[in-house]
Amino acid sequence: MVNRRSYKIDLLRGLATIFIIVIHVLQYNLVDPISRFFWNYSHFVVVAFVFCSGYVLEKKYSDRLREIKEILSWWWKRLVRLLLPFYLYLFFHYLLWVLFPYFFSGGGLVKSLTFIRDSLLLIGGIDANWLPLLFIELAFIFPLLKIISKKRKPLIIYSFLALLTTGFYTYNTIIHHSLYHYYRLLMIAPYSLIILLAIKFSNKDKNKYYLITICLGIIIFLILSLSQPLLFHTNLINQKYPPNFYYLSYGLTISFLIIIASRIKILHERKIKNFFTFTSQEAYILYFVSYVVIDFVEKQRKSLWLFNRVINQLFLAIFLTYSVTYGLQLLKKKLVLKQRQD
Repeated sequence: MVNRRSYKIDLLRGLATIFIIVIHVLQYNLVDPISRFFWNYSHFVVVAFVFCSGYVLEKKYSDRLREIKEILSWWWKRLVRLLLPFYLYLFFHYLLWVLFPYFFSGGGLVKSLTFIRDSLLLIGGIDANWLPLLFIELAFIFPLLKIISKKRKPLIIYSFLALLTTGFYTYNTIIHHSLYHYYRLLMIAPYSLIILLAIKFSNKDKNKYYLITICLGIIIFLILSLSQPLLFHTNLINQKYPPNFYYLSYGLTISFLIIIASRIKILHERKIKNFFTFTSQEAYILYFVSYVVIDFVEKQRKSLWLFNRVINQLFLAIFLTYSVTYGLQLLKKKLVLKQRQD
């Protein structure tokens, strides 16, 4: 098993994590063209997360996940690792909302048993749970994708079917966008293509492949923008549920541009590198903490004039998210140390 960190992946996942916070703050402030522009074109983050996940998993398990028993054990550990942080987030967000309604508004939570049930089962409820569901779905098919990626005929057949499915999603978006209510089931096919790509890049990691993909991504994005103006004049978030070629081509292009930019010398300065490494390591926790923090910031925005400016909200949301996450990390280390001593 190989577990060497790749800084370009840490940088990509780190930036994607920051832009998730940016997206969630800006969605409450879409009052001017600049805010709308940054909110719309920050929607490369899920593609970036999926690519990073596939890349890291392939590096880590390149010579494993071949036996059924091993796969079942890995599935269980992965399921716990993905669900536990979400369940803890859900519990504490509800708790803070109930105990401190002056500081928290719930941020999309509803006081309903049906809502809580759907949230826990990942079939609806709180919006934040669709990302854990996506990574659970990808975890279940990852061992299969590893096998497919090494066999020419199965790879061609699967890729063709997944591309055909994504093409249908693109066509459906142009015509009437009727698939939104089923996106939790349908999103697996397009994102599995990103996992396959990540597996290939993990084994053949050369700049020329990133540059070729960037060129293809730009060409596909421009062709779809020019031939189907409806796509270009619709927010990227509307191409995301389920993802189509327009959304995927944009997401991959931006993600790979960041990977190419990871060679810039200043980004390898110790403090900057440590920051993005921490962000990458704690990305999943930062994601959930940001929901609680942004709920607090938005609640206070209505009562404190200081937070009316978007830049103030962004700074406070990012600062508090990182502060809380760092505090949780320290607490976790102390608990682990105490457990070892006992």
